[in-house]
Amino acid sequence: MASALDYLGAVSSLVKQLKYGRMPYLAKTCSDFLVAQFFRLEWPMPDLIVPVPGRYLFHGINHAYRLGQCLAKILNVPYSSILKRKAGDLSQARLSKEQRESLSPASFYLKKTAHLADQCILLVDDVITTGTTLRLCAGALSEGYPAKIYALSLARSVG
Repeated sequence: MASALDYLGAVSSLVKQLKYGRMPYLAKTCSDFLVAQFFRLEWPMPDLIVPVPGRYLFHGINHAYRLGQCLAKILNVPYSSILKRKAGDLSQARLSKEQRESLSPASFYLKKTAHLADQCILLVDDVITTGTTLRLCAGALSEGYPAKIYALSLARSVG
């Protein structure tokens, strides 16, 4: 699990504009930071890029979907939204650290049509706060028996 940037100052403003400002075109610029960090980490090229499922109706766009889509295009790797979020869960933006860390493993699930056996998966999100979302998504992905799961976010909360 890694992030390209720290969620401070201008990066915080950029992420908020991507998420809440209804500016999906920012995903292209943000994905450039993801690509740079991906190559710095020297991770293996993924077989598939998967976004963390978002709340499209709440944010107006699925920002992780857009980031993953742009990243997949740059890396020339397949992309798929094979994870789903359980309906009825609260938006994590409104949860405390303790509430985020106690999310149920059932919050995310893998589509039945997903075929991940022996593949290298790159899971993509916008911000890592506690890492719980990525861990739960990785748990759901592991039900498809991938060889490896890596997780990359645009930013990570600091402090």
